Amino acid sequence: MEVFSSIALLLGLYLRVTVGADIYFGMLTPIGTPDEQMYGPVQLALNDINNHPDVLSGHTLRLVIKNTSVPANESVYHVGNAVAKLQELMTPKTDPPVMLLLHHGSVTETDVIGEITGKLKMIQVATGSSSFTLSQRLVFPYLYRTIGSLLDVITIEVDFVKRFGWTRVALLAEDKGSYKEMSKEVETLLRQSGIEIITSIFYRVEQLGQVMEKLKELDARVILHHASGQGSPLCHVFCQAYKYGLFGKKYVWLTLMQNVKDYRNLASSMHQKGKLSCNAEQVVQAAEGQFIIFRADAKHASEVGYEPKRPFTVKDPAEILREMKEQAWYNDDTRRILYQLNYDAIWAAALALNKSLPRLPPRIITNFKYTDLGTVTDALVPEMNRTNFFGASGPVSFSPHGSRMSWLSMEQIRNGTATLFGIYDQKSRNMTLSEKISLLWYIHGGVIPQSGYRTVRTLLVVADELKIAFTVLAVISIVITVVFLLVTIVKWKTQLIQNSWPLMNSVIALGCIFLAVNVILQGSATQLSSTSHIPCNAFVWLFVTGFTLSFGTMLLKMWGVYRLFRYQQDWGLQVELRMLSGVAVLLVIDILMLIIWQLTDPLVVKDRLLPESRDGAKMVRYQTLYRQCHSGSAMGWAIAFIVYKGLLLLVSVCLVWPTWVMSMKRDAGDSSQVGLAMVIIALATVVGVPVGVLVQEEPNVNFGVIAGFTLFAIIATVLLLLIPKLIALKRGEMEPSLWSPLRPYIEELFDDVGDKKPSRAIENGDANTSDNNQGDGSAAQI
Repeated sequence: MEVFSSIALLLGLYLRVTVGADIYFGMLTPIGTPDEQMYGPVQLALNDINNHPDVLSGHTLRLVIKNTSVPANESVYHVGNAVAKLQELMTPKTDPPVMLLLHHGSVTETDVIGEITGKLKMIQVATGSSSFTLSQRLVFPYLYRTIGSLLDVITIEVDFVKRFGWTRVALLAEDKGSYKEMSKEVETLLRQSGIEIITSIFYRVEQLGQVMEKLKELDARVILHHASGQGSPLCHVFCQAYKYGLFGKKYVWLTLMQNVKDYRNLASSMHQKGKLSCNAEQVVQAAEGQFIIFRADAKHASEVGYEPKRPFTVKDPAEILREMKEQAWYNDDTRRILYQLNYDAIWAAALALNKSLPRLPPRIITNFKYTDLGTVTDALVPEMNRTNFFGASGPVSFSPHGSRMSWLSMEQIRNGTATLFGIYDQKSRNMTLSEKISLLWYIHGGVIPQSGYRTVRTLLVVADELKIAFTVLAVISIVITVVFLLVTIVKWKTQLIQNSWPLMNSVIALGCIFLAVNVILQGSATQLSSTSHIPCNAFVWLFVTGFTLSFGTMLLKMWGVYRLFRYQQDWGLQVELRMLSGVAVLLVIDILMLIIWQLTDPLVVKDRLLPESRDGAKMVRYQTLYRQCHSGSAMGWAIAFIVYKGLLLLVSVCLVWPTWVMSMKRDAGDSSQVGLAMVIIALATVVGVPVGVLVQEEPNVNFGVIAGFTLFAIIATVLLLLIPKLIALKRGEMEPSLWSPLRPYIEELFDDVGDKKPSRAIENGDANTSDNNQGDGSAAQI
């Protein structure tokens, strides 16, 4: 109970000490001059703040105002005068110290004052400059602006381009700091969004003729323009656009931050003064249907029907505007938005302070000193960053740069007058249009104009019918190969199978299966993925190893037959295994080459463009591309494999014919069929490889040639090896072998008791026969 009493006592003391304390803000602004745009609106807002029950309750907000205007008859640098007034404010003799600064001044003045307040650690709320340089947070850490930065408004250009589906734009900017930076920033954002920037030009008025020539030469259709908001640069641009024909239904101009409504009168005035070479009608004709952007307020939003959910509302914007118009200082309706921005400036500061008061010690509130400025600023900064209220100019919040995030009005020039057609919310990046999109493009026939030739891309792929046909053939070839393997395994002990070297035949069959699977995989890939490179490398591995296992084994098999005939060597399992070890060497060479290739420069999927065609009437550019496996060193590796495999083919040509002739004269297993298969493979390779390389741009022909020759070679090889054995099987000639180099090993694996006794008896008889026919017995049993 005593604890609660103590808390209540402390709270009472706090309220008694703080209630009624005056709080002071400083203000630097010109007074009594045409540039006076802050004093009146801030005084009106100050009265509303002090009368609001929920804002700074129990306190009175007051202003310490320093007039920064310079008399016309005095030669005083206005920035120096503003700095002197700030120094006067910060070294008070009679004025109370202030917690933050409200400021309205030029770009240069805001820049200098902002650097000083940054070093003093004082919050500055400015209203007079939208320069992008003030968004540098390291230089201006405590600067906030109720006017938007030129750096932050450019997102509307990106969203405008995206909204209407344009893919290429040109950038044009006055050769001045702020506008050049705007152009550079929007170029970065557009490139990040995948938009093509065909050119980015900084111009002076006297250079506009050359600029228009370049835009026409580059076929620029959508031009984003950054220029002074006073309208005269835009009149010069439309004058030159008229002369060079860059207007009408083919062209779209979007110009940022133009605070001009009547371009007919402006152009007429400039022409009469000799400042514009075109008359008003020519400028109006070129400007017809083009777009401009400027800051919007609540009135603009209501006109297009944009009424989002409002946060804290200081007062109805229409009521505030009505009260402003009743004031003596409201004498220029073109400055309405600036009046509203200044009104909202003090509200932003007051609301931030209102939320910060509970965190400030009572002594600071009642007896603030400049030594307490850091504490106050530390409490205010988070609340300024979280600012979110609805003021005279619409929603007020700040970007990370400290500049205003609000609404932008989207206007279209119609008959020389800027007409509102939409609102862009910077914070949500929401674009609201007051009319149908087709109505915006009335000079374009109600259709969104193109940003240039529309590109239609076609990806060349293998036809489904072709893939299905070759896949079926590949499956058939695999089935035939499996049948060949089964016949070899089941009849392994027969003399016919033993004489045809079953181990080597099995390796040949395995290589054929690899090649057939490669054809199926290539056919099943409708189109190679642009991100996955595994299929490319898998194709190479299957083809290279499959070729070596099949053709390499047949080559060494013929080499063995040749040595048997030439040197009358004995034949046995050891000799066959020695031939297979040669196949293993060839395979190891392949694998080592492939591994080195994979590690140094693997194959990747790459798109290749064929020459494009254009349809000028439809503004369509037709591009055809095909997707292929590629690497920087692919040609070198291809040559290496071609040379390597070519040597094998060359050896086979020199070896096959004499061996084939010998085998035809004598019974030498299936060597004659193997020789014919090697001839077929060599011819298929010699014809198929060059044709496949030459027609890479035609996927159907490329796949058809390579797959066709591959499957033809596979099926021919397997049938040549299989059919004679099936014929022998049908005739009953495939009986267990009486003399076979594999017989001792087979008898160990198969315990065929019934065959042993007669086999030994016959074997003895054969042995006698063998003794009588030594010299050619070995050669006959292959």
